[in-house]
Amino acid sequence: MPTILLIDDDENMHKIFRCYCRMGGRTDYEIVGVKTLEAGLHVMRQTTLDAVLLDNRLQPFSDIRETLPHITSEIGSAKLYVISAHIDEPYLSGREIPGVDKVIDKFELRNEITGGVLNLQAA
Repeated sequence: MPTILLIDDDENMHKIFRCYCRMGGRTDYEIVGVKTLEAGLHVMRQTTLDAVLLDNRLQPFSDIRETLPHITSEIGSAKLYVISAHIDEPYLSGREIPGVDKVIDKFELRNEITGGVLNLQAA
């Protein structure tokens, strides 16, 4: 069973993400949700993950330019998806970000999940 880690400080995003997974017919995932980078790093150290979804503006950090350096050494082979409501920011749009598999528009998250972005095989 694929294991997904969602790191987002907004409790509503945790509920929405789980709902979108069910809508996409994906009930075979183990979803671990945490609200802080520190908690996410702890999970990464303890669990083999298949994917990590990271809020771009996870408090108290400004954006992924500050959080990404902490994650890259801990994420292992898991895919990294960044969720952002501001995908038009210059540091996110139109270019690859080392270590990030995809930047997902927060307002398109449902379409991305039901469209198969998380079609994962367990590690």
